[in-house]
Amino acid sequence: PVRRTERTTGPAYGKRSPALTSLSNTPMQRVESLRLQRVRTNLRQKLPVDLPNIGFIAGLILGFAAIYALSLTLYPPTIDQITGVEAYNLTGGLLVAAVIIPLSLPMLKREAARQGNARIFGFLVLALVLKVVVGSLLRHYAAFDLYEGSADAAGYHGKGFHIMERFRDGNFDPQLATLSDTDFIRFFTGILYTVIGPTSYGGFLVYSWLAFWGMFLFYRAFTIAVPEGRASTYGRLLFFLPSMIFWPSSIGKEAWMVFALGIAAFGAARILSGRAIRGLLIAGFGLWLGTLIRPHVPGMLGGALLIAFVIGRRYGTFRPIRPTVKIATLAILLAAAFLLVTRTEG
Repeated sequence: PVRRTERTTGPAYGKRSPALTSLSNTPMQRVESLRLQRVRTNLRQKLPVDLPNIGFIAGLILGFAAIYALSLTLYPPTIDQITGVEAYNLTGGLLVAAVIIPLSLPMLKREAARQGNARIFGFLVLALVLKVVVGSLLRHYAAFDLYEGSADAAGYHGKGFHIMERFRDGNFDPQLATLSDTDFIRFFTGILYTVIGPTSYGGFLVYSWLAFWGMFLFYRAFTIAVPEGRASTYGRLLFFLPSMIFWPSSIGKEAWMVFALGIAAFGAARILSGRAIRGLLIAGFGLWLGTLIRPHVPGMLGGALLIAFVIGRRYGTFRPIRPTVKIATLAILLAAAFLLVTRTEG
């Protein structure tokens, strides 16, 4: 092997020269710089979670454990809540939380690695906990304590409980007029309770979790469609807006629509960034989920996507697409917009 000799001219070894980071780098220097960046990126992707994030997550867990202990001290549960029917309502919710929170962490870590910033992981974990845990608990308290069970979420819970009982008895007739709009939420809640058991806390957690992933996909759509934008500012406005934390965090249409529109927005970003086929599949799935509840909202989103697809490329905003793919995509978008408008009128 040939040993590389030291250079006798130029900057001393180990010191960074301004020429290495300037635009006038030589081709070899630029190749070496890109290689080092890839090495650093690979290291970040291989590292599980760095120590500050571990401490951050541990602090969150201990903090919420202290809040929960304080709530038990101030409002001690009754005997019925410990041994009766209400027992599973609480323990079932804890079991659901113990499953969905750890299940979410690998995806959040992957997003942090994609952006090459370990702090993104802690940011997203905080958003997850605030949305799924805090938001769902506040909404549950409002629905069953402040409103004394007169909220829509309480009605969905009761209907889902009865559907679960029929399903577990082998009777798969939900006794619903349709499987859209309000009846779909009742039907989905019944299926959910058939799996996790009749726990309103667990139901709120799952719906809030779905809404969080819709918000996460809005965030991913922004990073794809507006790569030069301020993703951190957008993320703070999206994840920490009190309305987004509170309202789409219960059994109901709000959480489902946020989930569906997030999927559709992510697919739209894929389409507009040049990945038309995959983007159409994703956006179509999200629009279909939205039409199950509110057909006019996916209709507006489909129209907006059609306009963005036609006008956005005229100004060279997005990566070009082959003419055949562009024509096929445009035809599919027109057909989808027509179907959505027809469904809305129906």
